[in-house]
Amino acid sequence: MANEERDVRVEDYLNDKLQNSTDLANIDALLEDVKAQQILLQRQVCYVPGSVQLRSSDHDLATRSESNF
Repeated sequence: MANEERDVRVEDYLNDKLQNSTDLANIDALLEDVKAQQILLQRQVCYVPGSVQLRSSDHDLATRSESNF
């Protein structure tokens, strides 16, 4: 995915989730939801039979990203 396309999708997601100042109070929950989705998607990519497997270096990077999120 191109960086511009990703940026637009992230902006759209945040615009949808952060409608007013009250939503900012729930930012921790939003971040946890995003983290959970990221982990789920990474597992799907890594473990789906017949899918392109991540190189071990890519998997290590993804794992480090999870812990830093």
